[in-house]
Amino acid sequence: MLSSEFLLDLAARIRQALETSKEFYASELDEGAQLPEDVNLPCGSSSPASQPEELRGDVFYRKLFELSEQSGVSVSDACSRLGLTLSALEEALGRKKSLPSSRETAMAFALALELDPGQAEELLVAAGYAFDDQEVYDHVILYCIEHRVFALQDVNEALQCFNLKPFKTIFLPPAE
Repeated sequence: MLSSEFLLDLAARIRQALETSKEFYASELDEGAQLPEDVNLPCGSSSPASQPEELRGDVFYRKLFELSEQSGVSVSDACSRLGLTLSALEEALGRKKSLPSSRETAMAFALALELDPGQAEELLVAAGYAFDDQEVYDHVILYCIEHRVFALQDVNEALQCFNLKPFKTIFLPPAE
């Protein structure tokens, strides 16, 4: 069970992040929106989302195993934490074309592998997704990751405090 201090701090962070984001976009719209020159947006063939799905699936699974080694949590243990069998994951690996069915699935793997925020972002990008600084859901997940709250039950508690959809048992799409 999460402490009330944790949840109040999370609420304050979300409020601050959304207010900052709102102020930034309002000022940019007033002045004529242009991205700063130092902003790097993924484009071309290096962006996972622009690659064929077969290659993106391969990129995701390679990144999953790489980050598993870095974090010290085996992919098998991560699958267990998510209610997924290793054989189902291996079946998807064999097809090399199955990506996580949603951003939430990729986020769940980031939690199950106990990744730091940078590694979690790497995993999401490899799956063709990213954290969105305007989404309360994403702020809750990142806050939990930053504070090393990885148990899905605890993360679900934090999500439910903001009337957000909790994680459910994760599964991969059936073989074709």
